Amino acid sequence: MTPSTSAPVVPINERGMNNSPAPMAANTKAQPSGNPSQIQPILVWEGALSFSGTGSDGNKKEVRTRVSASSSNASNSHSDTWPPSMILLPAQTPAVNIPDFQDWIRRTKPVLCTFKARTQEDETNYSMLVSVMSTKRIYATASWQLPNGTIKENVLVFPINNMGLCGAFFPLSGIPEMPKPTPTITGPHIPAAILDLVAQLSPGQQPTAMDQIRQKVAAGPEIATPFFRALLAQQQQQQSAQNSAAIANLFGLNPTLVQPGDGGDDQNPTDMTDI
Repeated sequence: MTPSTSAPVVPINERGMNNSPAPMAANTKAQPSGNPSQIQPILVWEGALSFSGTGSDGNKKEVRTRVSASSSNASNSHSDTWPPSMILLPAQTPAVNIPDFQDWIRRTKPVLCTFKARTQEDETNYSMLVSVMSTKRIYATASWQLPNGTIKENVLVFPINNMGLCGAFFPLSGIPEMPKPTPTITGPHIPAAILDLVAQLSPGQQPTAMDQIRQKVAAGPEIATPFFRALLAQQQQQQSAQNSAAIANLFGLNPTLVQPGDGGDDQNPTDMTDI
């Protein structure tokens, strides 16, 4: 998928909601809030970010800035294991669009942190780094030694609306996978991932599922792409039950899931054609 040309990715917080850059706390205590359920970000780390990349002239350039990092999930940040300086390298995979990035956040559940320049002197280089990553629509990663002794890429740094930088940290495991675009439709084409789902259905169910898919494709990319994204997202949620019955449920091809007398709601499973 070609990355969207709209504003750079906007992250979601640990609760899965859209999240703009949050104000940094000046100390390690959460500040009072008018909403008692809202967890205020607290300072978890101070150090330096060094970004190495290639300029428009083809020469290698480095931008270094001192920053602080704050998170509303400080207890899981394990920031005591972070290095004093993080060397950022441009990610090999291009930036994805906002829905795909949000899906990645929900699926991988990183610890999200917002970065802020520590001093006015650092603000110049920090703004330069934000501008470069936003303009080129790139992510950056940094590697260091995990508590188990292995060295992995442990943070994905990304820009927010050309305003600042956020980090998706995986302090105990390293980045499990990079964000990937959802298969899109540019013509009368069905992505291989969708065909793989259909192949797992029984022979009697496959024609009905293919009819649903062809109807979505015929309606155009604006209809087919969200439909395919919803199918793949539900399929990922049901990975613990990978069988033909679970796949059939994605297409609304199963009979009622809760039989009368079982004590549950007597209703049919969701029909994916309603998406």
